[in-house]
Amino acid sequence: MREHSALQIRQKLARLGYPEPEIAAALAHLQAHERQSDARFAEIRTRGLKQRGAGPRRIRAQLRAAGVETWADRSLLRDDAGWIVEAKRALGKRFGEAAAADRVEWLKRARWLAGRGFTEGQIRSALQARACDDDE
Repeated sequence: MREHSALQIRQKLARLGYPEPEIAAALAHLQAHERQSDARFAEIRTRGLKQRGAGPRRIRAQLRAAGVETWADRSLLRDDAGWIVEAKRALGKRFGEAAAADRVEWLKRARWLAGRGFTEGQIRSALQARACDDDE
């Protein structure tokens, strides 16, 4: 069993043919008994995506798609230094510990990180840090 946002529950019940007043009542009951929480959903979803190497842009997009926009800009997603560390970790898992050998390889890694949802600044910092690590 996994957490669901209120929007996801609302959509599932609507697909099953439940009328909106019943859906609203069911959601209110779940929330009143702490069985559903958008804050908890956002925290768990963010943690899981981060562990799988997703960057802040991808996480924000997925939270917005789940209807938890208010949680998409939490301080957890604003820690730029932490995201640079995550980008370096993701690079290490995907490409090994060596720095990019040339410009083509550097661009390949940058595109890969961008696809994972990291910002341009985070990508540049992570790739430059990797190059500096190899120089030492």
